[in-house]
Amino acid sequence: MDAPSSFADAKPKMINGKIVWAGGPSIKQHFALPESIMYYIAKNPSTPEVYKKLIQSCKYFFEKLPLFVAANLNGNNRLCSNEYCDGEYDETCCFYIDFNKLSSKIWITNEIRLYSDDISTFSSLIFPKLFRWNIIELNVINTDIMFNDFRICASFLTDIFIWRSRIINDDGSVVMIDKILEVTSNIKKFYIKFIDNVSMINTAAMKNICKLKSLQNLKSFNLRYIPKIFNVDDLLTFIKAYSNTKIYFSFYGNISEEYKIQLDKLVDTVIKSDLLNCYICYPGENEEKLKIMNARYYRR
Repeated sequence: MDAPSSFADAKPKMINGKIVWAGGPSIKQHFALPESIMYYIAKNPSTPEVYKKLIQSCKYFFEKLPLFVAANLNGNNRLCSNEYCDGEYDETCCFYIDFNKLSSKIWITNEIRLYSDDISTFSSLIFPKLFRWNIIELNVINTDIMFNDFRICASFLTDIFIWRSRIINDDGSVVMIDKILEVTSNIKKFYIKFIDNVSMINTAAMKNICKLKSLQNLKSFNLRYIPKIFNVDDLLTFIKAYSNTKIYFSFYGNISEEYKIQLDKLVDTVIKSDLLNCYICYPGENEEKLKIMNARYYRR
């Protein structure tokens, strides 16, 4: 991989951190394969490990595709090479980065974890600089966020966790969960805890969710502290339609006895139908039936 003979006597110059040869591109190499193939290889590394080997073998590959590789991105400025780090504390494995000064793109191999305050900056500054990613997770905890802000990044999100929070419109009205799911076309995991935010659901929400075409990638659907709002038949329709999805429904303590009877019939149907990925719990539930669903849902 030596420079061509015609450039043997040329004197290189360093410009903006790159070696620029007189009369030609910054790096001149002889490869056994055609230039178009080498260019494709340089622009399309299959894995981070392959990319690392390429840039170690020749500077050509880094110049064609300068990447910053990290396991996780926590918030808008904390990168970490340790995929098991949750980034909640100032771990020694984490470091801060100013995306305004970053010229190269970033390859996140594990997870991007965002919080409500990160949404606007992520969409405008960080997302355009992402090369590849696996998971983009949004955590909304004890706060309200605007639907217009959420919608900007909704199509990027794979995992959403909403804890005692709401998503609201400009006029102050609360966005229903079916509208939230409607704009999240790549959603894989959806978790919401309804305590103090029951205004996010109504009797039509689950029926509307069953009609959505945007949940083809859904792997986990977890609703906690559900009040007596959902029609039980709509719950069953959803459970059967997403039999390969891990579904967890837990109901609020003050539901009526009449609703508990309906839920008990739903549980019977789930158990008899061998729907292994569904877990339903509510106060006063039959313990034997709960054990059966528990064993199925948490099976190894």
